[in-house]
Amino acid sequence: MIEHLNDAETVRQLRLHQRRQEHLTRAQMEERRISAIPDLLAIAQLNPHGAAHRHPDIKDLARKYRVSRKTVYHWRSKALAAVMEMRDPGGALAGTKATGRPCFVHPDLLRAAWKPDMTGRAFADAIERAYGVRYTVGRARVLMHRLGLK
Repeated sequence: MIEHLNDAETVRQLRLHQRRQEHLTRAQMEERRISAIPDLLAIAQLNPHGAAHRHPDIKDLARKYRVSRKTVYHWRSKALAAVMEMRDPGGALAGTKATGRPCFVHPDLLRAAWKPDMTGRAFADAIERAYGVRYTVGRARVLMHRLGLK
């Protein structure tokens, strides 16, 4: 497919293919963010009032770290906020716990956490306190209904 494309289009297709192939772990992504801090702070020279001067280097950083310009602006914003608050910028760009589907709590344990006349919010809070599993209020209501608790 790529053979019949012009040179610029061939390069573009190859880069897209390389990006699709690049799957980084959460630790690798965090390492990339942390390694970008010196560059981010270098392009965001602060004046005495704390306003950042804009530089055209954002595009270069995006290419260097293989992310979008929007991502570079986001990283820079978080790093600068940390610096302004006298915190470590590495902490601002550090990885966070992965979100996802809540752990499964056995129905018998859910019944044990429930007390009569509990609201969905109270039930969700009780589950989190008892088992460390966080459910939304809506999900807690669905569980109450399915278990016949309300």
